[in-house]
Amino acid sequence: MVVSGGRCIVGTHRRARAGAPPAFSDRCRLIGAAVARHHDHIGEPPGTDGLLWLESALLAAAATPGTVAGALGRGLACFGPPETLPTTFRTAAWLRLDAPRARVWEWGVDSAAMWSLLLSPVPADERELWWLSTSYHVASARVCDVIGSSPPNAGAAAPPNGKPGGRRPRR
Repeated sequence: MVVSGGRCIVGTHRRARAGAPPAFSDRCRLIGAAVARHHDHIGEPPGTDGLLWLESALLAAAATPGTVAGALGRGLACFGPPETLPTTFRTAAWLRLDAPRARVWEWGVDSAAMWSLLLSPVPADERELWWLSTSYHVASARVCDVIGSSPPNAGAAAPPNGKPGGRRPRR
């Protein structure tokens, strides 16, 4: 995800092979790019493409199973009035992430990282969890706190170096 200054939050984009379903990381990057385009206009007058798009996308994600916002919504006891839902979700996620301090989070609950994390798909395994947590500069345990559980394949055999990808470090 590109934010002002050209700094990439979720890594470089690699095109998926033609006809292949997009990988988890590619889906997250596409979400990040869309959020970045709209987040740049967040301070413009109400009704413009910025905040309106972000809030409607978050409302849609909250109603969609398989998204981080959808998983977070299952864990919230009460949402409050519909007009406060985006703020409620962002605040709950912020608190469960333990107020991250990395540069991508400098806007706090209003950061582009928060919007794109909530719109992202829920990680299906340890590799996707690792990718999501390192891309957003938060601990995997904090991402699990946001989604309300560990990924379905957590605890599977770890790759040789303990990191997704299975490559051993060079000597």
